[in-house]
Amino acid sequence: MKIRGKPIQCLVDTGSVSTVISCTFAKKLGLDIKPCANNNPIFSANGAPLRVVVADVTFYLKGLRIPHTLRVVEGLAPHLVLGIDFMKANKVSVNYIDGTVSFMKIL
Repeated sequence: MKIRGKPIQCLVDTGSVSTVISCTFAKKLGLDIKPCANNNPIFSANGAPLRVVVADVTFYLKGLRIPHTLRVVEGLAPHLVLGIDFMKANKVSVNYIDGTVSFMKIL
């Protein structure tokens, strides 16, 4: 995957409701970070609430152009987590048997 022409690594997390990016990584990519219109909190895996802002981004993957709004949080590791919201919107399929992820969005 690429964002703004830069190759990125991400974690595909079927247990994460939201797609999130670390604030540090979002700034490094030069994303336009803005306040979150939706004040529904999100929580880390240990139950701690996370302060959320958002950034609109376009992912590029083997000819696919995938726009998405990311939630931006402090102190996230890994730097980018693709959650269920992204997977549903883009018809992502996870094959646990062979360890592959398929992106099937038709543009």
